[in-house]
Amino acid sequence: MSAAPVPEQIAEVLAREGALDDRAEELLARAAGAPAAWSASASDFADQAARIALRALLACLARKSAQETGTDPDPYGGALAFVRAAPGGTVLLTGTFENTAAAARLSFDAPTACAASAAPPRGGSGIVDALQPAVVDYWIDDTGFALASDLARFDRVRAAGAAESAVLYCNRIVEAMARRTVGPTPRGAAPSLAGLITDLEKYHHLPRPLKSLLHLLRSLGNDARHAVQPVTGAEVDVAFAVLLRWLQWAFCESASGPQLPALSRPNRPTDGLLPRGLARLVDDAATTGDEVLARLTSGRADGALLSPLLAAAAAEALLGRNLFDQARTVLAAGLERFPRDRRLRQLMGVYWSRRGGNEKSVEHLHRALAELEPLLPQGGAPATDEDAFGILGGVYKRLSELEPGAATEWLTKSAAAYRAGWEQSRHTNEYLGINTATLALFLGDDVRALAEPIRDRMEAVEARLRAAGHGPRPLTFWDQVIWAEAELLLRNWDAAGALYRDVFARFPEQVGHIAIAGAQARRVLERMGESARAEILGR
Repeated sequence: MSAAPVPEQIAEVLAREGALDDRAEELLARAAGAPAAWSASASDFADQAARIALRALLACLARKSAQETGTDPDPYGGALAFVRAAPGGTVLLTGTFENTAAAARLSFDAPTACAASAAPPRGGSGIVDALQPAVVDYWIDDTGFALASDLARFDRVRAAGAAESAVLYCNRIVEAMARRTVGPTPRGAAPSLAGLITDLEKYHHLPRPLKSLLHLLRSLGNDARHAVQPVTGAEVDVAFAVLLRWLQWAFCESASGPQLPALSRPNRPTDGLLPRGLARLVDDAATTGDEVLARLTSGRADGALLSPLLAAAAAEALLGRNLFDQARTVLAAGLERFPRDRRLRQLMGVYWSRRGGNEKSVEHLHRALAELEPLLPQGGAPATDEDAFGILGGVYKRLSELEPGAATEWLTKSAAAYRAGWEQSRHTNEYLGINTATLALFLGDDVRALAEPIRDRMEAVEARLRAAGHGPRPLTFWDQVIWAEAELLLRNWDAAGALYRDVFARFPEQVGHIAIAGAQARRVLERMGESARAEILGR
């Protein structure tokens, strides 16, 4: 790049005639030849026309980066990645941008040298060569998604050191395949990846440990997409391990898959594509958390803190087993190593929330809020995961029960958190939706406009599952309880009673869940002034 200041060079590009793509390529060529990182923003240009042209150029760069990395374009901001030729050889060019009415900015890191093989591979890749033909031939007719192509592109960006792009490819592959497995959805917005993962666990026998890993991968993908925090090469390795575990389930274990005897070709184990022992450690972390805990408590962390994803998976598994002290040990070690990691901070909030609920401790619940509330989006920050709102709404709700003098204040906060999550999910997360509706009732607001969409969605879910061959009564326990509670809020007594009695009879072993659902229904009836109708719940 010449010695001219960065804004002047961008102004030169913006002023040129010709196609926007050509000007974007000229800018990338200049950035690829730059000796150091640089940045520019709309405030650097006094001319309004230049500012408008800059926003068009940013949108073009976002589109081109998405095409090259195989991700969904976000025209408003996020990460950029390109592999380009430079005077000294092939370089990887990474950066970030923001493109909103409030701000338009572009920054590129210093170019880093990468092998010429970072160009699109010819004749396959290490991953593609290792997998069975039935795996690499996977194709989705409706969208044209080709697994072999995406795996080869993942190889390319991983080899080039583009960590964010590699993670986004892992997410893209999982989402495309999950959407195909789940099939057509009820009317309304298409479910997010979070919703697809939940649906897979409920109705397609996705193992709970793999569900945990996929949610962590999804969260890492959000970090990469919105530049929330850095993504390292170690996290790419963990993301790749999760992707391989997903492919193993989809092609070898799932009842709806081809049930291949092995994912890889003979004498080509996929473990050889990962650091030694990583796949086993990832599986152990999500299944029990014992291996990560043992390494930390023995004083030899070797690999246990390679990535915050491992600590988060292990902590979540330990919390799921109600091993609170052990989970806190892992979380404390993880946060000491990765103090800014959002997943670990959120799980520390979950730890205090679970303890607060079990011990009826107001102090513990307030400690949960101290961990969780700072994680909410501020100003123009990227949206928070919908699950975070659900966790926070639950803490507020428990505080309303333990601090009756401030019940209305806590219920108001709980209702706002659930509603924010419901909106964040684009009205596809029925758990958040039914809590939004029920909290509206508790606060004296009208609930019909909130409860009717939930009822309609659950009817559509059941119809879809029946059509897909899941049986005459396919809903899970909690999905049917959500439907029943929606009917209750709508004062459809007969429909609500039939749903409650049926689900209690179908799942008699769920004694604890039946008690929770029954108590919630009685609270709803009490708020409606209809306590006498509790008989509709059955015995």
